[in-house]
Amino acid sequence: MSACNNEMDEQDPANNGKLQPVQFQMSFASTRTTTGDETAGRATTWKAGDAIGIFAYPAGSTTNAVATNFKYILGNDGNWTATGSEIYPDQALDYYAYYPYQDGITDPAAINVAALTDQSKTDESSYAASDILASKTSNVAAGNGKVTLAFSHMFAMVEVKVQGDLITQKPTKVELLGVKLNAELNLTATTPVATQKADATAQDVTMFCLENPNADSKVYSFRAAVPAQEIAASTPLVRIYAPDAASKTYTMQHTAAVSYNAGQFRQMIVNIGSKRVALIIPASDTSINPWTPSDAINGDGSEVVPQLITPLSGNLTEIIIGKDAMANATEGWYKALRKTDESNVIFSVTDDASTTWGKVANLTYTSTWDETTKKAINNSYYIAAINYLHKTPLDISKSTIYKLTAKIKSSANELSKNGALVFMVRCATFDASFLVTANVDNFNEANFNNVNQGTTVGKTPKTADTWEEAVIYVNLNKKSSTNGSINSADIATKVTDTTADDYAGFDLRIYTNSPATTDIQSVIAAISVSDITIEPYIASAQ
Repeated sequence: MSACNNEMDEQDPANNGKLQPVQFQMSFASTRTTTGDETAGRATTWKAGDAIGIFAYPAGSTTNAVATNFKYILGNDGNWTATGSEIYPDQALDYYAYYPYQDGITDPAAINVAALTDQSKTDESSYAASDILASKTSNVAAGNGKVTLAFSHMFAMVEVKVQGDLITQKPTKVELLGVKLNAELNLTATTPVATQKADATAQDVTMFCLENPNADSKVYSFRAAVPAQEIAASTPLVRIYAPDAASKTYTMQHTAAVSYNAGQFRQMIVNIGSKRVALIIPASDTSINPWTPSDAINGDGSEVVPQLITPLSGNLTEIIIGKDAMANATEGWYKALRKTDESNVIFSVTDDASTTWGKVANLTYTSTWDETTKKAINNSYYIAAINYLHKTPLDISKSTIYKLTAKIKSSANELSKNGALVFMVRCATFDASFLVTANVDNFNEANFNNVNQGTTVGKTPKTADTWEEAVIYVNLNKKSSTNGSINSADIATKVTDTTADDYAGFDLRIYTNSPATTDIQSVIAAISVSDITIEPYIASAQ
């Protein structure tokens, strides 16, 4: 049957002449969960089974609700259907809607929303549940039975594209690092907004992987939806697991602060094409509804160099030098002693604002002459050392040479010279030391075996009581149980190749070597060290 006016459309004869319930229409252009790739304009579409919550109030008011959190579900036929009470437009109404639906919501101005820490489910359900959407449609006339709800993204979308010559496989996982996930959604604001909660804590998010339309391209994109926020400069941003043949993990940072803005996508491109890994944060050249592009961020992105030495912050813990004690100790700073009652050794930790750490480890060692043996206690390595234990494996995929840098200082002693600082890096097995060498010109991985090496390097500051920099190179390929320098003739018998067990950690020892003599039978050596770093050495970067 047909009618010649709207009265038949707007009334429901089966409901005693009352108005028909409102039907909601939602544009595919302002959508939610199933998300396309870049060629599809990052467009998203609703999926059957999606559920939204709707509030309705008399136009211009947020009291005397007509509908409070009414639940509507999208069916396979493409229609949205109320699961309970429906809305009848017998007066002008303001409509507020949100996705995804939550039970028990009563206040449209204070809805707790959060992104999930794991958004990687292949059916996109966990990513979709994190993509918070909201809509506000005001002053819809009485009797209007068809209402269009235009949804906007309340959170930001972060997209990480992994590419480069060294990419051989899809990363096993990509994490967005240090993001706060909890927010409060206000639908009744002038424009709906989700505000990050002040007490939210930073967490890592496992990102959703888009299907690669061309597997041969070895380019992989990952996405996550998170509340709007800014990540501080030089803070780890993203971590990529096993994208290359070496199954290496890459952690990336940027020199500038990085913003994630509501309704915008932030793309980060990680190029893994050489030993120098790059992070690029471009501006998008597209303007796509509903995700709009974020501005480019100037600065440089880079891989985060692992901090293998935790900065000194408190006193040194006593430990007795020995394989068993050190194997069972936790990571950290120690005063390593041959025995607990070494009277000729004094350790201390002092404040020093001229150092980056603000803290300094000090060792004062007294060497004495023994008239019976006609020998001095040779050095403090067997007696005491400033010690740092690192208890996790070292990554040799980029380089088998590590560079140690430290601030060093010593005082003049009775021998009329400054005290020497001696560095030794013991293997994780605690039964041998890695080969080390001092700073040399044109040093690189290829010629390492051609320079003088040993198991110790001594550094004597040129000026007493003045900070200087010391640089030492550590060869993770070679080890020796001999202490001190190694002649070329002894390499065949005293030096062996290392295994993964050896570089599963390290034991850094710093001591002094100023032995007494028959003429000067007591020598006090005072050494200080701070701001120590150990990192993979890349010759091309020097």
